[in-house]
Amino acid sequence: MGPTFFGSIGWVKAELFPDTSIGVLRMFSITGRQLFCFLVGLELDPALIMRAKGRASVIALSAIIASGSVGALATGYLHPLVSPNATPGQFRAIVALFMANGGSTVLHRLATELKLGTSEVGQLALSATVFTDVLCLSTLFFVTSESMIDGRIGDTITGALIGVLIMLVLLFVVGPSMVLWAKEGEPERAHITDYHLCIIICLAIASGAFGETLGYDGMVSAFLFGLLFPRQRRIALTVADRLYYPVRLAILPTYLGFIGHFSDLRLACDRRGMEAVVVMVVTAIVSKLIAVVVAALAYKIPLHEGLVLGFFLNTRGVADVVLFSACSNRGMLNLRSHAIFITAAVTISGLTGPAVVLIMQQVRRRMPAYLHPGMERQSPNALLHILSCIYGPADVPVTLNLVEACRVAQPEIAPLSVSAVHLIEFTERSASPLMYRRDNSATFVSYEAEAISEVLRAYRLSNGIPIRLIAAVSYYFNMHEDICTTATNMRTSLIILPFHKFQRVDGKMYIRNHALQKVNQRTQDHAPCSVGILVNRGLGGATVKTATNVRMSVAALFFGGPDDREAMAFGMRMALNPSINFTIMRFLPCNKYDKEIDIEDEDESGYDVEMELDDAFMSECCKRYVKSKTVAYEERSPHTCEEIVMTLREIALSYSLFIVGRGGPGAARLTAGLIGWEDCPELGPVGDLLSSSEFSITCSVLIIKQARPLSSAIRVSSRGRLGG
Repeated sequence: MGPTFFGSIGWVKAELFPDTSIGVLRMFSITGRQLFCFLVGLELDPALIMRAKGRASVIALSAIIASGSVGALATGYLHPLVSPNATPGQFRAIVALFMANGGSTVLHRLATELKLGTSEVGQLALSATVFTDVLCLSTLFFVTSESMIDGRIGDTITGALIGVLIMLVLLFVVGPSMVLWAKEGEPERAHITDYHLCIIICLAIASGAFGETLGYDGMVSAFLFGLLFPRQRRIALTVADRLYYPVRLAILPTYLGFIGHFSDLRLACDRRGMEAVVVMVVTAIVSKLIAVVVAALAYKIPLHEGLVLGFFLNTRGVADVVLFSACSNRGMLNLRSHAIFITAAVTISGLTGPAVVLIMQQVRRRMPAYLHPGMERQSPNALLHILSCIYGPADVPVTLNLVEACRVAQPEIAPLSVSAVHLIEFTERSASPLMYRRDNSATFVSYEAEAISEVLRAYRLSNGIPIRLIAAVSYYFNMHEDICTTATNMRTSLIILPFHKFQRVDGKMYIRNHALQKVNQRTQDHAPCSVGILVNRGLGGATVKTATNVRMSVAALFFGGPDDREAMAFGMRMALNPSINFTIMRFLPCNKYDKEIDIEDEDESGYDVEMELDDAFMSECCKRYVKSKTVAYEERSPHTCEEIVMTLREIALSYSLFIVGRGGPGAARLTAGLIGWEDCPELGPVGDLLSSSEFSITCSVLIIKQARPLSSAIRVSSRGRLGG
């Protein structure tokens, strides 16, 4: 909208920015930029700064010192090219700060989109960038003060002491007062009324105005006020939630549009301007990259992770906007030098993402593909590692009940390991840094996941097994990549996914989200291990107490095929739990029914091989479990598909959980008559029947699909390294 593009057209400029509106826009942008900086301060988690010790602080300081020093040395060459209004000393400080700046808010969204938000390298980069932003903006707070610009050292020292005093008052007086002031609401979350919000907005604007009165930049003052805002009882989180949409969707675009109205990037397009841009871009990227890689190698961080860290710390964000605005307001940058700095910042940001993607692609090509051999082929005493996917707190009780059903009194007989991944849809709001915290396992989780973490912690204290909780933030269309990556890194045996429908009070199944069905289907297609979809109808109760005292009747329905054998192998782990009444129900075709089935182009030899495998597997199960009366065994020989449906309806009231295979290549002919009628193909013919609203309102269903050959497994990287 500025003079670079549409603003250069006379009638467009007259329509968008008439002369009568410039004064109003100027006043609105001054207020808006202070609220925006206040919101940025709220979104930054001060705990990340306190945790920026050791590696994070050393890496951040290395990048700041190296890039700032190189930038200061390059000012002798850059000054005649940029031709700012600042003196050589002032320009040296501007370039040094520009080179050292980071962009934590932009980095968090970039890392999340690149599947690195919850990885070790992503967390380290975010901590280092937050540390960099706060240090650079605090330095800018004093560098751009009027006394420093005028060279009044005595006034500068006095102003610095006043600034520190104000910060201490905000931290130890204003903050606790607000906590007491907003004492209403939930014990863990303060209640912020519209009256409270108006006063907080006025305080944010007043902090900027007070900073301007003392000779400091108002944007930095508002940012520091937001950073020092109290975090107790989630006051900062609540205020950020209330301000987020009006600031991001209305105030910020207006402010940026006003800046764009005066920014003519064409001024930087001459030879000297482009030369200055190239020098600043190359100097900033190379200096930070070398410093970060050296520091990373000193901490024995792999080279590819050091390169990713280096590019991440080159991300540009709010600190640059504040720097350019403050220097322009102080008259140190003219229109041309302002355009050169903006062009350099945009170019650096544009190179960061593609560089990280290129590094990730090269690393992932060298990672070997992984495919779990299958529970069917493993010993009953082998480690069973379950990865349970959770979309919200409602999915936690059934997860815990299923875990308890797989536990045995003596863990060494059937060792069990469980992890849970909280799947969060990526949105602009969910990418806000304040929405993520670190729990005891040092992983970022969202606000909603804190409730999940509390339930898992209570379960652990109630004699439960430890469950590692991690978070994955993705768009729905590629959420399966996070699931498969996590399963690969953890060498998972079985992935448990919630069904995309939930049961209402009247017993009917209701769609919770259509996108979750696609997530389940893609996970089945790409998973490196077996995948189970759990249709929950109140399995085992809904409290932690019921999970640690689980009692249930389980039936494994065996029709034949690799998926049914895999489901049966998982069921045998449950059978070892003395609290589980386990029944194997095998369906065998009678001769008449078998002759009536006509499947085109069916591979008879392949079917015979599967029949032999089914018989051998069931023979081993009967020898190991049925003869010892660990499980009950029944056989049914239905004549038609209608008899199968009637049989399942009859036994549904006797069990709380059915375990069945999805079916597919090599599946039994017995269910061939049900194929093609499914509403949910990912469940298979029997699973779709059992999960329908017309079937049962009390019996949950677990449908398991065995992983396919290794060639179909996707190549994924390690979450602990570059995995998303």
